[in-house]
Amino acid sequence: KREFGTKCSIRSCCKPSEVIHHTQTFAMSHEHNPNYLAPLCKEHHEIAHSINLKVRGKRLNMTN
Repeated sequence: KREFGTKCSIRSCCKPSEVIHHTQTFAMSHEHNPNYLAPLCKEHHEIAHSINLKVRGKRLNMTN
């Protein structure tokens, strides 16, 4: 929040942040390192998770 204030951390977005998002998947890191947290608005948070799901799906298809 020191870096971005109360706004979404996406440069082109002027909406207020609503969620602190783990940019490094928490399930893998098991830590809340501030270097890997970003404030996001609701829409950009949903986009971030949809991208994560697509990447995971591709990785699963590569291992099968």
